[in-house]
Amino acid sequence: MKENQSEKISLYQFKQDIILVVVSYYCRFSLSYRDVSEIL
Repeated sequence: MKENQSEKISLYQFKQDIILVVVSYYCRFSLSYRDVSEIL
């Protein structure tokens, strides 16, 4: 059961990293919401 929890945590961290990158792109390059949704 601990393995499943660690997999969930690992997956959650990956998604968080993606969100941070996209938000940084949004701020840096003045992307629209539509552009950001295409990146995701």
